Amino acid sequence: MYRKYLFEAKFVSLCVRCYDSGREREMIKMPAIFVLATEPSGDTLGALILKELKEKYPFLEVRGIGGPLMQQAGNFSSSFPLQELSHIGIGSILKKSFPILKIFRQVLLDLRTNPYCGLLTIDGPEFCLRISARVPFLPRVHCVAPTVWAWRPKRAQTLPKATDHLLSLFSFEKPYFSGLSYHHVGHPLAEVPLGRPQEFWQAFPQLSTQKPLLSLLPGSRRSEIQNFWPIFQATVELLKQRIPDLQVVVAGLPYTTPLLNAMGCTFPIVQDPDLKSDLFKASNAALVASGTATLEVALQGTPMVIGYKVHPLAAWLFKRLATVSSIGLVNLIGPDPLVPECLQKDFTPHNLAGKLFLLLEKEDPSLKKNLEGLRDLLWAGNPFALNCTNVLSHAFKITE
Repeated sequence: MYRKYLFEAKFVSLCVRCYDSGREREMIKMPAIFVLATEPSGDTLGALILKELKEKYPFLEVRGIGGPLMQQAGNFSSSFPLQELSHIGIGSILKKSFPILKIFRQVLLDLRTNPYCGLLTIDGPEFCLRISARVPFLPRVHCVAPTVWAWRPKRAQTLPKATDHLLSLFSFEKPYFSGLSYHHVGHPLAEVPLGRPQEFWQAFPQLSTQKPLLSLLPGSRRSEIQNFWPIFQATVELLKQRIPDLQVVVAGLPYTTPLLNAMGCTFPIVQDPDLKSDLFKASNAALVASGTATLEVALQGTPMVIGYKVHPLAAWLFKRLATVSSIGLVNLIGPDPLVPECLQKDFTPHNLAGKLFLLLEKEDPSLKKNLEGLRDLLWAGNPFALNCTNVLSHAFKITE
């Protein structure tokens, strides 16, 4: 009786293995790519690319790591939550080193054991390019050029070993890269139309068009909000001593809003991307944590002050390795810096309030015009997602 059951068990096991093998062969016929985005900015860009890929190649399977926007964009499920990899500063990296190493190994195992036709990495070069460098047998595309023009310029020399194709957001970056296929795809913010202030005022009837409006953008990472929000809040309190009727609205994200509320934010929070453009256009000034957000605000012609602070060790390293004095993209992509920055020891409520007061007190039409003019530097002939998809189609040999 025992032998009979043993034979049946082995037979069932053999059938299951044959069935799984057949499924694997079918899966190989279905082209699949691996997409890796480890930052909120990468999630935003990845979502645009996935939408375009889904439209053009509905049969294409996409796996990898990304955030909520990428998961909403198409047939994509992230292997790990984006928050597991989104970090900032030396202290944060040390705290998360073991979980990050575990994810690193699992991603490599996935790439080495499954039949992908290509790897797309988006931003987050410290993690993404380390993964990419270890899978040279795959066609590799990296979106968002490392900022070698700002700091650690020697990274450009090692990039050809880490990826085969580079998708650059800014046209001025081309001279910095050689030894790989370079493509200027433009920046998606160039496609965002000018905001409509009336739409914002209609959405917030409790606010008045006759009173000054300040936008707050305290960052997209948890660590940024935890570190910066108390300073932003104290800045507003100082400003209200000089401008009692000042109105304040926060530009947030679905996953940052609960944290802002938990930290005592009582101001209205805007999450909708279209309404954010309307908010920025309606604002007299903005206080912005550095990053892509500075461009979002600038392209609406809104004056701003940039505020940022990192771990002292990270700041020391940046000073030693940096080739620029500014950190805000809005100050880096144009011929001249356009907005003030309060960094490190200067990142105080007193300094921020003083600079914001000057912007709120008197409008500068020429500054608004110069900020809006940055849009021309971000356009590459066709929409960002279309340019990216064309490169991916060629690099990964995807056919309709």
